[in-house]
Amino acid sequence: MAQFLQRLITTTEITGWENPINANVTDANIDRAARAICDLFVGDVSADYTCHRVRLELPIRLDYSDGIPSDARIETSTDTMRVFGRTADTETWGELVRRHAEEKSRWLDELNRVFGEACEGELSSPTTYTFVEHNGARIFRPELYRIDKKGKTPVSAVVVFTEEVAPAKVGGPIFNRLRTAERYRTEVFKPLFESSDSPDDDQIVDFARAFELIRDESKLHDVFDNETLRTRFPDPDMQQEMENIGKKWKALADQLAALEKVKDTDGIVGVLGEVNELNDRYRAIVSRRYADVINAGAATV
Repeated sequence: MAQFLQRLITTTEITGWENPINANVTDANIDRAARAICDLFVGDVSADYTCHRVRLELPIRLDYSDGIPSDARIETSTDTMRVFGRTADTETWGELVRRHAEEKSRWLDELNRVFGEACEGELSSPTTYTFVEHNGARIFRPELYRIDKKGKTPVSAVVVFTEEVAPAKVGGPIFNRLRTAERYRTEVFKPLFESSDSPDDDQIVDFARAFELIRDESKLHDVFDNETLRTRFPDPDMQQEMENIGKKWKALADQLAALEKVKDTDGIVGVLGEVNELNDRYRAIVSRRYADVINAGAATV
């Protein structure tokens, strides 16, 4: 089109006139005109999203402190519906996340907190809580991507769900062990034992569930495989101590699962206290080993 306009306007090849229409027109103006003409023949631009996402049409509210309204209308893909085990007739946020709401999932609480703060114009740290999709095959981390407002009134929002990459592809076996131990500390033990507010019974049960979710994820990605222990922790004494920690940890985790089923909150706190001590010992060992490998200049840690 630009070539055609160049010939049409700056020469007489096409018009056959004695003089060109405008021999002095600039190349920039020719390009601009060519783009404008071509755009008239192009269809509407459509978005092709490369992640799982939900667009929320928010109802008119004065207060969003409770989080995302359950009656917010949703727009999403069939693939994202499948993550939640829902079908195409799901129309609201409440319907989409019903199972997670009934289970009082921590990821949903965190997302609601971030949403409420964002509606007030506050920036929040990224959420770290994850959930397992409906069929149990993949793990996702939700993130509030944007909120659209008219004036100060929120009218729509977008939540994206990022599949958690298998840890072994991110930082190496030793790092994965350290990362998992830090997740236990920041998502379970620190808020339970170091918070100024005493958790109620429901929150204590939630901490037990959060513990089990991290444990399930580590099993899914084979973080604590014996081969890593043998090859990455060659010192026999260190191996023995980690094996002892692992045996005690498994026994306590089994106790915790039984206590969580009957919602024995005193028992849960007691067991998590013991696991917290094991986790501190474990973190100290893995941190030292990780530092040694880094300082030695190893390519894979």
